[in-house]
Amino acid sequence: DNYFWLDREETFQLNDPLFVIRDAASAAVEEFDKVVQVRQDNARELQSVQQSVDELIAAIGRATFQSVEEYVQKLAGLREARGRVIGLRELRFIEAEHVDTLESELVEASERLGNRCVQFLLGKKSLEPYRRRIQQAESDLPTVHSTADGKKFEAEAQTIASDLELLIDTVSQLKIEDLTQRTEIVDRTGDLLAALNRVRSSLKAQLRQLLSGEMEAEYASQCKLLDQAVASSLETADTPEKVDEALTRMMLQLEELEGRFAEHDELLLRLTEKRETLCAAFEARRQQLVETRSRRCEALAAAATRISQSVQSRAMRQSEDDALRSYFASDPMVDKVRQIAKQLGALGDTVRMDDVLSRLKSIADDSLRQLHDRKELYTTDGLIQLGRHHFTVNRQQVELTTVVRDEKISLHLTGTQYYEPLHAPEIQAARDLWDQILPSETSTVYRAEFLAAELLWSWDASQKLAFQNAVP
Repeated sequence: DNYFWLDREETFQLNDPLFVIRDAASAAVEEFDKVVQVRQDNARELQSVQQSVDELIAAIGRATFQSVEEYVQKLAGLREARGRVIGLRELRFIEAEHVDTLESELVEASERLGNRCVQFLLGKKSLEPYRRRIQQAESDLPTVHSTADGKKFEAEAQTIASDLELLIDTVSQLKIEDLTQRTEIVDRTGDLLAALNRVRSSLKAQLRQLLSGEMEAEYASQCKLLDQAVASSLETADTPEKVDEALTRMMLQLEELEGRFAEHDELLLRLTEKRETLCAAFEARRQQLVETRSRRCEALAAAATRISQSVQSRAMRQSEDDALRSYFASDPMVDKVRQIAKQLGALGDTVRMDDVLSRLKSIADDSLRQLHDRKELYTTDGLIQLGRHHFTVNRQQVELTTVVRDEKISLHLTGTQYYEPLHAPEIQAARDLWDQILPSETSTVYRAEFLAAELLWSWDASQKLAFQNAVP
């Protein structure tokens, strides 16, 4: 407010360079604050490391080591602390001299403790705890009767192996000037590791045997369960779609079993055979259902065709539009056709369903159109009227037969005046048979006489004698 003229042109807009100076000063202050904060954080970290190193060295100085594990643990702690001190060198604004002092203290402490550890390891009983643990593990090996026990035993053996490897790693980092001492320590440690490896090898062999038996039993139970599930699925699957769904579920179960028995080649081979068997069973069931569905669809389509013909015949006898529409709306026969179409749709045969419904609609349309045509052509007396002319309608079914006309055999269409004489020598030769209605009766022989004679001819002598005695 006191310098309102800073942004004016008369003062050459002094506010712009002043803003730049202000921003630079603010950035410098912020950077200084960051440096101060980093120095404080690093100083606290250095102090924390200093405290932990002092506590560790003091604890080592007070300790009375009774086992090699204690030496290994403390040596590992010194290495870890040295790594943490070396990591301080990466921090900014750290006191390098202080860090060097800490590292020197740790190196000296490691050398002192290492010398004590070497002297301890040269004692004959220094590795006795490891030896007892290995002997105990070897004596407990016969008590392993299941894979669960074996896994616990294997975890214990792995712990011993890890401890021995840590001991070997620690010994390899110790500065032992006497090669004889180094060789003695390494040989004794190697003997323990070899004994442990023998125990672990025996355990693995025993576990393989136990696992094989347990896996065989589990495989048998799982296959039995799978077979029951397959039988149930095949029984309940009544459509090809349900068969496919059931097959998918069974394949998922098989994949789970293959993952469970992935380490056993023989069981995997059996599962492969089981897969082929299941696929064949489900495919046979599916094919059976497809054939059954196809036959069912064929039967329904044939029934729909027969009923449609009956519907068409009855529809042609309707004389009024309303009656015809009512017939197609409420007649049980028509409803039966629609139900068959729904059944075909439920079975998945949409082509036949559409064909049945289209045929029914076509019958309804044709019947209505023909009804209109009949109303235009027919009179109230049932005659066809074409202009001034009226014609009788013959509804009799036309059939072909033979009749005797003008002393000749002729072909005749019933209900018409059509006659066609037949000229054949064979027919003329049998002229005496034209008027014979029955094959067992002629103009000279009565039918009863023919039947009696035929009966007598068929009897033997004893039957004829019995008949003569019976007739008075």
